[in-house]
Amino acid sequence: MRRPWRRLALVLPGLLVLAGLTALRLADPTPVAALRLQGFDLFQRLAPRIYDPDVPVRVVAIDDDSLRRLGQWPWPRDRLAQLVDRLGRAGVAAVALDLVLAEPDRSAPARIAELLAGRAAPPELAQLARDLPDPDRDLARALERVPSVVAFAPTDTPGRMPLIKASFAEIGPARQGLGRFAAAVPSLPEFEATAWGNGSIGAPAGRDEVLRRLPAVALLGDALIPSLAVEALRVAQGAGTVTLRAAPDGPGLDAVRIGDAILPVAPDGQFWLRFTSDVPARQVPAWQLLEPAPAGADPAAALRGRIVLVGVTATGFGDTVLTPLRDRIAGVTAHAEALEQILLGGSLTRPPWAAAAEIGLLLALGLALVASWRRLPAIVSGGLAVLAAGAILAGAFLAYRQAGLLLDPTLPALGLLLTHGAVAASAQWRVERERRAIRAAFAQYLAPSLVARLTEHPERLRLGGEWREMSFVFTDIAGFTSLSESVPPDRLVATLNAYFDGVCGAVLEAGGTIDKMVGDALHAMFGAPLDQPDHAERAVACALAIHRFTTGFAAARRAEGMPFGETRIGVTTGGAVVGNFGSRHHFDYTAYSEAVNLAARLENANKTLGTPLCVSAATARACPGRVFRPVARLQLRGIGAPIETMIPDELCPVPAGAYAEAHAALRRGDPEAATLFTALAADSPGDALVRLHARRLAAGAKDDLIAVD
Repeated sequence: MRRPWRRLALVLPGLLVLAGLTALRLADPTPVAALRLQGFDLFQRLAPRIYDPDVPVRVVAIDDDSLRRLGQWPWPRDRLAQLVDRLGRAGVAAVALDLVLAEPDRSAPARIAELLAGRAAPPELAQLARDLPDPDRDLARALERVPSVVAFAPTDTPGRMPLIKASFAEIGPARQGLGRFAAAVPSLPEFEATAWGNGSIGAPAGRDEVLRRLPAVALLGDALIPSLAVEALRVAQGAGTVTLRAAPDGPGLDAVRIGDAILPVAPDGQFWLRFTSDVPARQVPAWQLLEPAPAGADPAAALRGRIVLVGVTATGFGDTVLTPLRDRIAGVTAHAEALEQILLGGSLTRPPWAAAAEIGLLLALGLALVASWRRLPAIVSGGLAVLAAGAILAGAFLAYRQAGLLLDPTLPALGLLLTHGAVAASAQWRVERERRAIRAAFAQYLAPSLVARLTEHPERLRLGGEWREMSFVFTDIAGFTSLSESVPPDRLVATLNAYFDGVCGAVLEAGGTIDKMVGDALHAMFGAPLDQPDHAERAVACALAIHRFTTGFAAARRAEGMPFGETRIGVTTGGAVVGNFGSRHHFDYTAYSEAVNLAARLENANKTLGTPLCVSAATARACPGRVFRPVARLQLRGIGAPIETMIPDELCPVPAGAYAEAHAALRRGDPEAATLFTALAADSPGDALVRLHARRLAAGAKDDLIAVD
């Protein structure tokens, strides 16, 4: 009777994951929705909409060049009137201004007259200003002559209601669920009165500020309002009515008909945008239409019969949106892309059944995976889970590319992998429980990292070794022999235990392995038994942590009357043979090489140099993110070539630039070095390294080569 329960216990975590993911998807919190949208964005980046140059939509861009040639924004309204008239003469189908012209032109005669009156100007001058042409009137007349659309910005703050030119026909309860706004910031009444249409430029972005959908229609109070793209298409087609069709299976909008075009939308009136990459051919700079064209050239000819949207694309103006392609484009470009999509068809659609299908797929595949766990090896089951997740991703992408369907692959794909991971973790936990006895036995003798490696791969427990590039840290306490003779044994043991507790903690914190402790010395290594590409950086960080701890520890002991010496540290990097050395009855995981011996020699060299920490040049070169100072070239007994040694910059009180200048002079044998180091020693008497070089130079030394026993 126990085996069925054991099997259930094994797969229970997977079943709980499936249940939790299903509940999470039904609740659909913000992180889940954000992950789904990121998946849809990835589809667009992989396969953006291909721009069709024949689509009758263009943007007249008030770009940086136009502002440079024609003056800063906002332009006088008579210049906009010239632009509208120019487009009208070119025979465009419609002109839509992606501009909210909510205030009178600052150069309008009435405003100039008010300014003059406020400054006590002669009445004749104020009257002359009133007689000037009114640029707002010029633009209003231009809008009346050309099929045109002006814009308003919906808002939730009180404001004037815009004049809606479109009429709407509703088939069924279509307006239920539409987005609703309280009011709007409209263009001036004279522009609304003469323009042929009036459209909303509201472009609600998501929480991550990415524009993925646009409302085709919305509610302003209780009134229906069209988007700028819908209104521009209505005016261009000469249609008076926009038809709203309710969904056949319930209330809420299903499609919007504008003349001959039918746009599928969601119940809230919004439709998904499928963006193209940056296409310069979509835009015509405004200056090309307002300045005289070269002989034989007519930039406006290419706009004949097209719907033209006019907007600001110049740098520094806030009307920009972030797209799923991770591009930031001007708002007018987004409206143009929406209009292109309406005309071309092939809109993206999130089907009503999508969520149920995604949850069903997750449950079906997840339960199949759980049921097959005991029948298949873990690696096979994991491989099948990965293949199934890949198939889900590929299928969703294919549905997007071929049919414009937005199906979420993240829930079933990640859910499948998480389910497999939960069951695999449960099985691994059982295996780990069986290994705990082994860990408990070996943990008393070996470093935790070595225990873990040997537990995973017991076949690697052999007397042989392997060659690795590693880093080594050796420490020693100055004057320990005299200390041990002057302190009672029980106090000495307690002090050393506290000392090694801090030093070993620094080693383990840096990811090192404690090789051995001999008397007052500690040997640590980095880069084995586990691979650590940054072993040199870890070793230096460990050495600095040891220095910080031991400095405070020694000061505290000396305050108690114990003559506890400074800890000297040596760090080096190089190749070494590392492995289990010893007999079958007793072995020691350690490393042997010249680099190991050199670390011990560098630790001892601190006694001569007066430094707390000595680092080999090989270690310093392997730490490009740290700053080191050259100490000296050490001529070590038994080693032919001098050893270049360094010290971390943070341990040196002398300014780096001054020290570098002095040491460079010392290295090249410049007599000026004595003067420089003498001055530095006077300024920083606490810098032992500077004092050393000053003394050596005073005694007749010519360079930085120092012999160390």
